Amino acid sequence: MSDAPHQVGSAGALEEPQDLSTALAWLATDDARKRTLAAKALGRQGPSMAEAVPALLRAIDDPDPMVRSMVASALGKIRRVEAIPALLACLYDPVVPVRFWSAEALGRIGAAAPGVREALERLAREDEAHVRAAAARALTQIAI
Repeated sequence: MSDAPHQVGSAGALEEPQDLSTALAWLATDDARKRTLAAKALGRQGPSMAEAVPALLRAIDDPDPMVRSMVASALGKIRRVEAIPALLACLYDPVVPVRFWSAEALGRIGAAAPGVREALERLAREDEAHVRAAAARALTQIAI
């Protein structure tokens, strides 16, 4: 991430934070939009954001489902195995996008940690087609 400060767009809309310290600070704010944008920005940087994983793991239980979804997506893009237990727990989230992004993330991480295969197989049988497809993709991506 660059060292440029966060900017407000011409219409007053929030833009993603452009530096790590701002993104991490935004994950801890009371503003769900900022927390969502922070997770999205961290995920966009991929594996180079490994130092953000502890903050993202703290944010995975956010009360806002959009934040949880973007945190799960970011964890998958960063691809650190220490995120697997939290992502496994998110496969039981009542919100469809959270389950979808958690399955996608597990597939991106691609590790066959204990319980991953079983949880994804269960998810591959659920009613929501997008979640089933994400679980099926993840099963093909994990090293079994």
